[in-house]
Amino acid sequence: MKVYCIVIYMKNIHICIIGGNGRLGKEISLLCTSPVIIDSKTKIENIDFKAIDIFIDVSSADVIAHYIESIRKAKKPLVVGSTGHSKKTIMQLESVKNEIPLLIAPNFSKGIFLLKKLIKQIKTLPASITETHHIHKKDKPSGTAKEISTLLEKEVPITSIRKQEAFGTHTITYQFGGEELEITHRAQSRELFAKGAMAALSFLYQKEKGYYTMDDVYSEEKNERDTN
Repeated sequence: MKVYCIVIYMKNIHICIIGGNGRLGKEISLLCTSPVIIDSKTKIENIDFKAIDIFIDVSSADVIAHYIESIRKAKKPLVVGSTGHSKKTIMQLESVKNEIPLLIAPNFSKGIFLLKKLIKQIKTLPASITETHHIHKKDKPSGTAKEISTLLEKEVPITSIRKQEAFGTHTITYQFGGEELEITHRAQSRELFAKGAMAALSFLYQKEKGYYTMDDVYSEEKNERDTN
């Protein structure tokens, strides 16, 4: 398996972007402030895991399974932004959460964080989910749609649409008593996901070992704003 990464040195931190030559990986590297790109395209097997300060995986389903053990042995923080993983890979990730700082993020967007807070307030209503992504996205339904469905009390149908270069749209539709209510989050660029990924990296770096999500990232951000 050929898996490439980008290694960036920024603010005295070595960041390894697994899947760095993909759409989101490139977007993240563009956002890094005055980065020194040590290697813009290298096979991940060729890097020194102990020389990296933090890893972020934005490749594709199950790629991270091949490198979890090396990251665990190096005791480095790991952000996982890829989705569509097998049960075996999910179990592998679960197994390291007590040994390294681990952040799982099916979606890096702040809007999805807010959308989930809204959904929790009306989780008992009958609902359906429709998600739309670009034609290159392999997993159906999306990791975000699956995560949203777990917040609802009843099992809900999920419709997956793949359309050209759509950045990502998630709509939750509620029907009750002759009424219809829709809540939609629509991403308008890939940059917003890259900004969320940077927030995740900043949050996780130097955190204690354990399991984290983007809810932790944005909740901490809010708490910091409230105290300033």
